[in-house]
Amino acid sequence: MFSRILSVVGLITLGYFGWVSYDSYRGGFFNLPDMPDGSYAISFKNGLRGIVLDVDPEEDLLMNGQFFRRLGLANPSRKYLGVAFDVPSWFQDAWSWCTPPTAQNYEELKSFPADFQQRFSSARFEAVCVIRADGEEIPRGFIFSVPKL
Repeated sequence: MFSRILSVVGLITLGYFGWVSYDSYRGGFFNLPDMPDGSYAISFKNGLRGIVLDVDPEEDLLMNGQFFRRLGLANPSRKYLGVAFDVPSWFQDAWSWCTPPTAQNYEELKSFPADFQQRFSSARFEAVCVIRADGEEIPRGFIFSVPKL
């Protein structure tokens, strides 16, 4: 009887770690580029993957490794929303570099459709993400955040 219970617990544990590994692979966390100090990774289901620079974490993380520096873990009181732009298929799995928005980015945001502005009117504009390739910066998306309730 004890061996069956131990087998079930082992299978559940193995399944959990398998799911975490698959989810991390799907999010692109196994091919993270080198991240500078003070940066955090975030990956969304819509395909937007970003390394957010210049972030002040709400909590001091004990796990300092690159794989564990995720924006959601650094600021657990916020929920992050990613708006991905259409890019060619060869850029869809690429990691983008995200920086805090500038005054020009806020002005560009005003030119977006009214339904987009209304949907994100109460959200905090966190970052603008770009892919750097061949000396160009290709816009990849925006990151917004709202408080977790």
